[in-house]
Amino acid sequence: MKINFRESLAATLIVSGVVFSSCVDSDKNFYDPNYRAQNPMGNISAPNGFDWLLFSSINLNVKVNDTFNGQYHYTVEVFDNNPVISPDATLLTKGFAKLGQDFTTELPVSNSIPMLYIRQIAPDGLASIRAYSTENGVVDCDFSTPVTTQTTRSMSTRAFTTMTTPDSEDKSIFPEVSPTNEIFDQNNFKANGSYKVTAKTTKINIWASGVSLYVTENITLSEETYLAANCKLFILPNVTVTMPQSKNNGQINCLISVGKGATLKIENDMQLDSNYKLYNQGTLTARNVTYTNSSFIYNGEKGIINISGKLTGTNGNSNMLNEGEVTATDIAVTGDSHIKNINKVTVAQLTSLNCKNGSWENEGEWTTTNMHIEGWNDYSLNKCKLIVNQLLDLHEAKIINDAGAFIKTSRLYMDNTLIEMGAKAMFTVEEQAEFRYHTKNRGFKGTGNEKALLKMKKAVATNPDNNDMIHYSGNLQIVCDDHPDSKRDQWGNIRWTMTGGAEWASESTNPVEIAKSECSEGSVTNPLPPTEPEFPTIIETANKYTLLFEDQWPLYGDYDMNDIVIQLKGLKYELDSKNKTNKVTFTVTLRAVGATKAIAAAVMLDKVPASSINSIAYKAHKPTTFNLQNSGVEAGQSQAVIPLFDDAHKLMGKNTREFINTQSGSDNNVSNSDLPEIEITVNLTNSIEESAFNINNMNFFIITDRAQQRKEIHMPGRQPSDLANTQLFGGNDDGSTGTKYYISKENLAWGIIIPQSFKWPLEYRNIKDVYKEFESWVTSGGTENPKWYTTFDNNGTFQNNKN
Repeated sequence: MKINFRESLAATLIVSGVVFSSCVDSDKNFYDPNYRAQNPMGNISAPNGFDWLLFSSINLNVKVNDTFNGQYHYTVEVFDNNPVISPDATLLTKGFAKLGQDFTTELPVSNSIPMLYIRQIAPDGLASIRAYSTENGVVDCDFSTPVTTQTTRSMSTRAFTTMTTPDSEDKSIFPEVSPTNEIFDQNNFKANGSYKVTAKTTKINIWASGVSLYVTENITLSEETYLAANCKLFILPNVTVTMPQSKNNGQINCLISVGKGATLKIENDMQLDSNYKLYNQGTLTARNVTYTNSSFIYNGEKGIINISGKLTGTNGNSNMLNEGEVTATDIAVTGDSHIKNINKVTVAQLTSLNCKNGSWENEGEWTTTNMHIEGWNDYSLNKCKLIVNQLLDLHEAKIINDAGAFIKTSRLYMDNTLIEMGAKAMFTVEEQAEFRYHTKNRGFKGTGNEKALLKMKKAVATNPDNNDMIHYSGNLQIVCDDHPDSKRDQWGNIRWTMTGGAEWASESTNPVEIAKSECSEGSVTNPLPPTEPEFPTIIETANKYTLLFEDQWPLYGDYDMNDIVIQLKGLKYELDSKNKTNKVTFTVTLRAVGATKAIAAAVMLDKVPASSINSIAYKAHKPTTFNLQNSGVEAGQSQAVIPLFDDAHKLMGKNTREFINTQSGSDNNVSNSDLPEIEITVNLTNSIEESAFNINNMNFFIITDRAQQRKEIHMPGRQPSDLANTQLFGGNDDGSTGTKYYISKENLAWGIIIPQSFKWPLEYRNIKDVYKEFESWVTSGGTENPKWYTTFDNNGTFQNNKN
C-alpha cells in the first residue's frame, strides 16, 4: 500500500492542544497513535486467537525396525506424498535412527498436506514407507512390529462349513467285493435286499427302499439310474458303469459309491438331489453336474472328476469336498451351496460364487481362467494356492487369504471388496489391478502377526476423480511402482488410504521375503551389503514458501499483499549421526516490490542465539549497510539476525522508488530469469537441531524505517528483534498485546506465509477480491477454505497479466 503519512495525517498536526510549527524532515512523517486507517476488509474481522498460519507444526518421532541391533544407522525420509509412485513427492525432512535412537523433530507441514509418508531405508538398501495423518499435530511412527515364527497352516482360519470326510478304508462305503452272490434282476428284488450286478444288466430302476447294489462287472445302462429312498449303488474297484444321464436318479438319502480304479461315465448331465451322496475314489465323467437340496459330493484322495461342462451347487447344505482332482469348464457356487478343495481343481473357464451365504474354500491348488465373486458374499477362504490366469472379478465380496496362502491373478477388478491376508500370505497381480470404490473398512487388510505381501505390477482407478478408490490397512506390505497418487486434487482429497501399520515398497527394495512352499511361490528380497551412511550427510529439502508483506504497519494498507514478495527455497544442511547440524544454506528470491519507499529485509532465527553463529556467507548480493558483528549477524541482537537485503528497489536493479512486478506491462518489471537470488550459508559454532531452521523458527521481517529504533514488520505472532521500535505496538490499527505481535485490532495481519509458489495480486487489487475464498478463511479463523490460495481470479494476479 502506498499512503503518504503527511497527507493521511494532515488533520492530526494539532495533537493535545500543541501546535507543531517546527520544520519537518522530508523523510519523516508525523505520527498520531490514535489515527485509524480504513479496514481493508470492510467491516470484517478475524476471530481472537486466529494465527494466520497455512501450515501446522507436527511433533514427529520415528522408531525404525532395526534388524542390525544398532550396528548401523537407518535413513529416515519424510515426504508429502508416496515417493515410490509420485515423482513429484516433496522431501520435507530427513534424518537418521537406529536401535535406541529415534529420529525426532518438529516439522512444519502445509495445511494442504493431509498425510505424511515416512520411509525407512535399512543399511542394506531395503526400504519401506508408512503413511500418517497430519490432523492431530503428533506423528509417532513405529516401524518395529511383533514377529512370530508360526506361519504354518495350523494357524489357519476355521472353515466356514463342516464337511465330514468319508473314511476311504471303510468297506461299508467303499466295498472291494460283493458281500452277496445273488444276481440282480430288474424285475425281481426286495426292499432292503443286497444284489450283485453283472454285465447283463442294462437297466437299474429301483422302486423299493433300502436296496444295495454291488456292480462287479462293466455295464452299460440304456437309461438313467433311479434309486428309491435309502438305496445304495456300489461300483466296485476297476469296474466301469456307463449311463446316458443321471438327472432324475432317485429319492432321499441315496448313495452312489465309485471304488478305487472304478469309472462312472455319464454321457450327459448328472444331478444329485434330496440328501443324495456321491462318493468317488475312482473316475467320474459327465457333461454337467449339479448338487442340490442337501446333497453331497465327495471326491477322495484317489478320485478324478472330469466335467466337460459345468459343476454347480444350487442350495444351502449342498456340499462338495474334493481331496483328489477335479477338472471342469465352469464351476459355480449358487443358492448358498458350498465347495471345498483340499487337493487340485482346474477350471478351464469360469469359477463363480454368486450368493450371499454360499462358501468357497481352497486348501489345495485351484487354477481357473477367470473367477467372479459377488452377491455380498463373505465366505471365500483360500488356505493354499489360487491361480487365476486372466481376471479375478470381485464385487461386494470378501476373501480370506490365510496365513502362508497364495493368490495370483493376471488382472484384478475390485468393487467394495475386503481381502484379509494372514501372516506371510501373498497376493500377486501380474498385469493390472482396477479399483472402483471401497468403503473405509474394505480393501486389503493384513491380519497376521507377520507381514502379508501384496504385489501389483500396476493399479488404476475406475473413477480417477472419486475418493475411496481402495484402502490398505493392517500388517500388510504393498509392492507397486505404478499406482494412482493418493492425493486426488489440490484441495487435499484422498483417493486411497494406507493405515494401521500397512507399508509400501518399491519392487527393487521390498524388505518382505516369503519362502517358497507347497502353497506359495514365495518372494525374495535383494539386499546389499550393509553400510553406514556417510556423515555429515548433506540434506536438501524441496520446500518452498512465499512471504507476502504489507508495508504500512501500524496502519492498514490496501491489502494487495504485494509490497514485498519473497520466496524461500533450497534449504540445505549438513546433518551428523545425531541429527544435528552446524552448517545450513538457504536461498531467498525477491520477486516483487509493490512499494514506493526504501525497504530492507532480514530473518531472525528465534531458536539460535547470536553467539551461536560462527560466520555468514553470501553467494551474491551481500547487504552492506547493516551494522554487523564479525560473525556476520546483526550487532545489538540477542538472537541471530541475518540481513537479506538493504534496499529492495536497488536489489532489483532500480534506482527509483517505483512498483516492480505488480503492474501489467510496466517497464520496471523484472523477468524471472533476472530476479535476484540470495544464497546464504550459516556456519554455527556448535551443532544444533536442524528444526531451528524450519519455517516455524525463521522469523522473516521487513524494515520500512532504518532509524535507531526501527520500524519492523513481521508475520503475525512473531516477535520483533531487539532493535525494533516497540512503542508502536498498540497504536493506530495495531492490536499487539503482550506476546501477541503484529496483529491488528480486528485481528488482521500485515504478512502471510504461503507454503508454496504463489501468484500475488496486481497493484491495488485487494487479496480478498482476487482470492475469493480468502475472506471466509479469515472470518472462520482458518477452519473454512484452508486451501484458499489455490483458487483465484486469473484477471487479478500479476503472473497471469504481466503484459
